[in-house]
Amino acid sequence: MTGQNRVRSGLVLTGILLSTLRAEGPNPPDAEVETFLKTGRIVSSALIGQGVTKASRATLNLRGRTHEAQVQSINIKLNDLYSPDGKPVAWRDDYKHNIAAYKLDRMLQMNMTPVSVERLVGKQKAAFTWWVDNVAMMESDREKKNMAPPDPEAWAKQLSVAATFDQLIYNVDRNTGNLLITKDWTLILIDHTRAFAPNPRLMDRPHFDRCSRQLLDMVRKLDKPTLTAGLAPWVTPSQIDGMLVRRDMIVQHFDKLIKEKGEAAVLFN
Repeated sequence: MTGQNRVRSGLVLTGILLSTLRAEGPNPPDAEVETFLKTGRIVSSALIGQGVTKASRATLNLRGRTHEAQVQSINIKLNDLYSPDGKPVAWRDDYKHNIAAYKLDRMLQMNMTPVSVERLVGKQKAAFTWWVDNVAMMESDREKKNMAPPDPEAWAKQLSVAATFDQLIYNVDRNTGNLLITKDWTLILIDHTRAFAPNPRLMDRPHFDRCSRQLLDMVRKLDKPTLTAGLAPWVTPSQIDGMLVRRDMIVQHFDKLIKEKGEAAVLFN
């Protein structure tokens, strides 16, 4: 699917979101959400848009609580990417990457991706991802309306954190249709099925000139045992190796910027 098609699919998704918003207060703890997504009775389900991933929106009910989930079962090989030395790099569109992104997000203490779990739909495995509440718009809507955030610096910081995360997971498919903005201007990152290719390189991305001090510290501490324990079986050993190469590149990138510009110009709390 092209980036434009995925944005259009995102517009359909957000249109549904905006038409069905409910004020439910803060999300329950992750463990409760995981249980709900894994065991809630599927009341209804309908396809979202016409995209290749054939994502659907399911309404779940568990012990009187009703909420929605995005369901994706995509698991296909894509055309190879290429490393800097020209070698082919395997690339997949895989529902498991949504779960890996959620797990890694929590390991890094970002809390910017919704809870995602694996569950059977009939005989097919799929990712069930918590439907984000209180969404005001997508980043594409904000840009189209030329709408300034109420706190530009806070918004810029969120975009910088997202950019570093996308570099770590090699999310070549990030677009303004899968950046959600809640009513309180919290940035939510969704749709990571095309991330985690084990490509030993960084991407040319905006907002990658600053980073949260805490996030950079957490990235520095990542190692193979930690990633393997936290992300298996959602990613392969080669995907973990790719993340570790990019981890080193991210650290080197920011260390270089700090040396050139000073820590205060690069890191924020």
